[in-house]
Amino acid sequence: MAHIIDSEAEILTTCIHPSAQRQGLATILISGLFEQWKNASIARVFLDVSAQNKPAIELYTKLSFATKTIRKNYYSI
Repeated sequence: MAHIIDSEAEILTTCIHPSAQRQGLATILISGLFEQWKNASIARVFLDVSAQNKPAIELYTKLSFATKTIRKNYYSI
């Protein structure tokens, strides 16, 4: 799930069933969004991810996302 405001997009949720993870599906999903957003003149894409979610961080790094800010206690329970 994602939303667009003006020329920015935010990825709110990326979810792949555990039995289908690590098969490239999230890469395909997000790459498809990037293709759509190119046509919509999106200049910036951002998201939040827990520092403990190593698989997600690996995915987003592979997709050229970079850490801009670390929010303390953002994902605290």
